[in-house]
Amino acid sequence: MIDIVEILKLQGKQFIPDITKPVLPDTFRGRPIISNVACGNCTDCIDECPTNAIHQVNEKLSLDLGKCVFCGDCQKVCAVGKIKFTNDYKIATNSLKN
Repeated sequence: MIDIVEILKLQGKQFIPDITKPVLPDTFRGRPIISNVACGNCTDCIDECPTNAIHQVNEKLSLDLGKCVFCGDCQKVCAVGKIKFTNDYKIATNSLKN
């Protein structure tokens, strides 16, 4: 028993953390989503995007996930909250469009 206490004292507890429940910082930006909120067609988010990842076709926004750098500028300038970033860190997809 004393040997076990000595080992724990020197090495600490050895365990593998649960990778299905990561601890994310408050500033983490995961997968962006485009909500169904009615947009005012102001194009502020399109103009603000540094990589031109946001496009508007027939009054419908689309976001190219291959170009998006998750800066969050589009979310900041949108007055109605059309684009939001989730905490979803698993963003693998088969499509570039969101």
